[in-house]
Amino acid sequence: MAPGLVRRMGLRPPQTPPAIVRSAPGNPARSSILTELSRFARRNTLAAAGGLVGAFIVFVAVAAPLLAPRDPLKADFRRMTKPPDAQNFFGTDQVGRDTLSRVIYGARTSLFVAFSAVLLGTTVGSVWGLACGYLRGRFDLVSQRIMEILQSFPDLILAMAISMAIGTGLPAVIIAIAITRIPFGGRVIRSVALSIREMAYVEAGRASGASSARVMTYHVLPQCIAPYLVLASTHLGVAIVIEAALGFLGVGVPPPTPTWGNMLADSITALIPPWWLVLFPGLAITITVLAFNLLGDGIRDTLDPRLSPAFLRLVTGSGRTQPVAAAPTETPAPSLTISGVRP
Repeated sequence: MAPGLVRRMGLRPPQTPPAIVRSAPGNPARSSILTELSRFARRNTLAAAGGLVGAFIVFVAVAAPLLAPRDPLKADFRRMTKPPDAQNFFGTDQVGRDTLSRVIYGARTSLFVAFSAVLLGTTVGSVWGLACGYLRGRFDLVSQRIMEILQSFPDLILAMAISMAIGTGLPAVIIAIAITRIPFGGRVIRSVALSIREMAYVEAGRASGASSARVMTYHVLPQCIAPYLVLASTHLGVAIVIEAALGFLGVGVPPPTPTWGNMLADSITALIPPWWLVLFPGLAITITVLAFNLLGDGIRDTLDPRLSPAFLRLVTGSGRTQPVAAAPTETPAPSLTISGVRP
């Protein structure tokens, strides 16, 4: 149809749709992730520093075969108990093994035990607490008594007793530390499930005929992810300390597998322990635990809405401005006729 005829008929001419500019795939998601990370670093400088240190320690543990200068199990009887020098930067132990290589390989073992135990214990405790908080009844009552019994023992004593009962070794240490993490995850996730089960959308799911397993999986469980991440990040440091303590007491990972706890235990065999055999493993434990604790605190502050800056300003009342009272305006009275109807 001709453009002039279209105008005379009062019709709008067809418009060409604007060209769609497609961005490169992946750029928006990548920019949003970088933005969130930079915002997290600005708000929690210490947590960001702890995350960087923790990531570096994990990288060292993964790349231990490439970074270690020597075999951590190879003994050199010509260089027994040598202080740090140009040939061995962290010195050697009582049988001539390189301390730097043993610290690097010890990071691999200690972190593997800590990550495995925390994931296992926190996951089992979270699932248990989810079932307790949603199902309630006698199951919840019995479960809470069991968790109270587990929490009545100190973590180290309980882990040591379990490790001695089931035998020493890497799997035994992981299971022993994981059992100490179960009641903490169960209690926290149970409290979250208790509050979520009363929500309207959960009741709607039950009213629609969905089973308890389906409601817990699709309606309650997603709300427990943030507390689970906070628990897992904050318990890593505790798990590393327990593993080092078990190794120091002789009920952890058996030698000659290098762990930081075993290295501290080997250093006290001498009448006067060499300072480098105590300093470097202890420093590795301290830095790693501090890094993961700072990272866990930062994740908790970020994921907990009650600790957000906006919520804190709302609670404390800081930054509030009093509203200015508006000037009163006179409203004219309506004029009515004798019959009470406006003219």
